[in-house]
Amino acid sequence: MPDTFFAENQTVEKPIKTYQSRKKSRQAPVDGSVDDSQIWLEEIEDLQRRLKSFRQRQLRQFECIICRDPAWQPCVTQCGHLVCGPCIRELAIKSYKKGLPWRQTPCPLCRTSLRHPPTLCYELQDSLRSLASEEGIEIPRQKKFNWPPSKPRKKTKRGM
Repeated sequence: MPDTFFAENQTVEKPIKTYQSRKKSRQAPVDGSVDDSQIWLEEIEDLQRRLKSFRQRQLRQFECIICRDPAWQPCVTQCGHLVCGPCIRELAIKSYKKGLPWRQTPCPLCRTSLRHPPTLCYELQDSLRSLASEEGIEIPRQKKFNWPPSKPRKKTKRGM
């Protein structure tokens, strides 16, 4: 019996594909035997394909809302949005240049002021790093996350 699930007021039938159903659906060779090893190889390849797709979706879920890259230094703002450490620091430095303190830096998504410092999520960082290593993705080197960022230095003329 196929599984049924609902998507926006529509019933969609989702067939369950199991080893037994695949074995029955394959035509038997002329001599009457069914090659189990071929079925298992197809099953393994299908599982590997689905696992890779799942890992890619996971990486996309942890994108920085500013640079759209995976947030290798994932910081969570007080409003719950995920950004990477370098991007949120750069945003705070731009606020400094406009004469605003970092507490008035707006969230890039919802525009609420960041009255509390963003929190670096170490568990998510470790998960992303292990996921990237499983996928063979090289993680770029980044400076250590520190908050609040220091005010940019004013350029002075030397040698006068």
